[in-house]
Amino acid sequence: MKKIVAVVTACLLVGVSSAQSFPTVLEWMSTNGLTKFTTEAEFRPDDTVTRGEISKFFTKFAEVQGLSKTRTEDECRFDDIENYDYTLVPTIVEACEYGLIK
Repeated sequence: MKKIVAVVTACLLVGVSSAQSFPTVLEWMSTNGLTKFTTEAEFRPDDTVTRGEISKFFTKFAEVQGLSKTRTEDECRFDDIENYDYTLVPTIVEACEYGLIK
């Protein structure tokens, strides 16, 4: 699932062809701050996508597309937010502000 999200996101953001190799897409994602991983083994593309990871992908997409935020930070509080990688917390909240997740 992560691999599908990564390839689709890269295709949408910069017109990367889905025919390009996953390592090419992973390098692009790493360079553009969509992942902290640089190898396929680290990224583990066949894993399930977490709310934090999907938030990071779609928040970047929203920024590139110039979407407007429709919710406030106060409307985007999650009871389990402390369980997530602290580096992903801001994008979880921001994805909620864009209305991409609840």
